[in-house]
Amino acid sequence: MHDDGYGHIWIGTNGGGLNKFDKKTGWFEIFTLKDGLKSDFVNAIQSDKGGNIWFASTGISKYDIKSKTFSHFDKADGIDSKYFTGAAFRDENGDIYFGDNEGVVVFDPMNVKTQKESRIPELTGIRFFGQPVNTRQNIGSDIPIPISLGYTSTINLP
Repeated sequence: MHDDGYGHIWIGTNGGGLNKFDKKTGWFEIFTLKDGLKSDFVNAIQSDKGGNIWFASTGISKYDIKSKTFSHFDKADGIDSKYFTGAAFRDENGDIYFGDNEGVVVFDPMNVKTQKESRIPELTGIRFFGQPVNTRQNIGSDIPIPISLGYTSTINLP
């Protein structure tokens, strides 16, 4: 649980996502996988000097209060923790500490760069007149998908 100093209490749950309680209105806002979380298990929460919310889950995540978006950091970003404890702390310099299975992860949230992920669309299936077309399946005299979709560069439509 974390009081952000802006009238909200942030609550990490064991399967119910990240919950924000507004002390003034008494209302809860609940963030789950469908809202952009990597996991609905949130172990520790801390805010940075800008008011953004950082939390430990299957990695470390940030909720940007201005853009209302999540960014996630994991092994690819140097976070190699197997699990996080409920320990979180921000020191007077603004560095954030999260307890993990190896000890502690420390970082300066103002120097963490978020990278935009470029996503490449990938075909996982094709339907012809509403019916699925399988690899090497004959449709008339044509074989529209001669090899698996992930490896083909062309599709021959009849």
